[in-house]
Parts: sequence; structure tokens; C-alpha cells
Amino acid sequence: MRVWLPASPDKVVPAPQNHASASHCWHLDSVDAVNDGIVPAKSSDTSQPRLSWWDHKGTTEWAELDFPEATKVSKVRVFWFADRPVNGGCDVPEKWSLLYKEGDTWKPVKNGDDWKPVENPSNYGVALDRYNEVTFTPVKTTALRIQVQLKPAWSGGIFEWEVELK
Repeated sequence: MRVWLPASPDKVVPAPQNHASASHCWHLDSVDAVNDGIVPAKSSDTSQPRLSWWDHKGTTEWAELDFPEATKVSKVRVFWFADRPVNGGCDVPEKWSLLYKEGDTWKPVKNGDDWKPVENPSNYGVALDRYNEVTFTPVKTTALRIQVQLKPAWSGGIFEWEVELK
């Protein structure tokens, strides 16, 4: 297992404090895997827990982390699940973006109106076998959402999603 050690240990949001959800999760996978601290050596490791959108293919999907209180964030890292190299049905997304829920207090999202794209994001990477880091103008939020466009005829998933506090 690889562990990300931030410059300051208080800069990473511990997994138990966050609540994960997703647009869809295959019944043999787990939404909670996105922040369980388990990071495989390879994106194609099917023995490790993960969130996958299987059997949705070519669709727009999302994964979300809700925080217990408004949190200032400026960086996330995503380790993609993609078993295509071992003849599976999941690949890295065609593209993805990071959204945040605007506001200091938790409230239900109405028709997605409260979701805003982060400003000045660095590259939204889809590299295999490593974290893909995105930095952006700091936001104060109660929730983050990764929105992905799956490749046509392919599904996808996330092994781990780390959030660094500003």
C-alpha cells in the first residue's frame, strides 16, 4: 500500500469524517472504497476494493464527498480503477472535472444548481497506476463532486480519492 504524506498531517481530510456517494455503484463494489485509504500498486488490480460504475458504459457519472462542516480545499488526488489492461470492462474516463457545492452550510442540492466547477484547475489527468493530482483556486465547501464522462463502450471507477485542505 502507498500512503500520501502531506506537508502537514492536518492537511488531509481523514476518511471517516467524509460521507461518500455516487450516481451508481456496481453491487459487488463499494462507494466507501473511494476514501478507505487502500491504494493498489496498479489501476487494474481487481483484488482491491473500489467504486465502479459498472455496467454503465459511455455515460456521465459522478462520485461525491460530503464534509461534516464547511471546509477550505485547494487540491485533490484521484487513483483510477481501470481493468481494461487485464481484459476487464473498465477504463479511465474520457474526461472529468471537479465541482464543489457553493455555500458554508449543508443543504440539499436542487437540480444540480448548487454545483460549480472549481476555478483555475490544473490538468485533469487520467494516468494509470498512480494518483492524478488537480490543484485549483481554494474554495470553501461542504461537498466535492468528481464528474466523469466514461469512454464509449467502457465503464470506469475510482480506487481512492484524497482531499487536501487549504
